[in-house]
Amino acid sequence: MTEAFEYLGMTSEQKQTADIDLILMDIQVDEVDGIEAARRIKAKGYYRHVPVIMITGEDAEETLERAFNAGAVDYITKPLRKIELLSRVGSFLRLRQETLR
Repeated sequence: MTEAFEYLGMTSEQKQTADIDLILMDIQVDEVDGIEAARRIKAKGYYRHVPVIMITGEDAEETLERAFNAGAVDYITKPLRKIELLSRVGSFLRLRQETLR
């Protein structure tokens, strides 16, 4: 997760941002869980409108609620289905492009 935070410009005092349109993140990562990482990313004003899609093998309603409360716009369970993943990512990328116009 450290590398992702560095890429997003969140580890230094500089206000350097990455030009991204969507974040696809697993809930279970090594250093910081994906829900907490999403919360930190969304707390940065310049990323608050970037859609975050969470991926997990877990389907507990509490986890789903935590993910949405942290700022996720969607939640996909494993095993991933290619057509579902591509469709959801495509939908959010189109929506993102519309909001940037």
